[in-house]
Amino acid sequence: MHSSSDEIIFGSALRAAREGRYRDAYALWLSLAQEGHQQAQRNIAYLYHLGLGIERDPAQAAAWLDRATRQPREDPMAVFRMIDQLAAGGARPSAVFAPAA
Repeated sequence: MHSSSDEIIFGSALRAAREGRYRDAYALWLSLAQEGHQQAQRNIAYLYHLGLGIERDPAQAAAWLDRATRQPREDPMAVFRMIDQLAAGGARPSAVFAPAA
């Protein structure tokens, strides 16, 4: 369970990502991800996977995705399937970021 302040930070990062401010989103999500926030971990993986706001690093993407996998909430591989589907359809990266459930 995450605190309301965690969700405010997550929402601020989400807005930043949707506006293309990926460095800001990364900085905000990183602290949440390190504390175990699964959606933040997935979003950090996504940023590393595509190199948005940070240098592309497939190993870091896989490591963050692995951390998210250890939490039994949802199928974390769905993130990368969704990325592929959205990219194939011509979606902008900001379309990937969805509000936390």
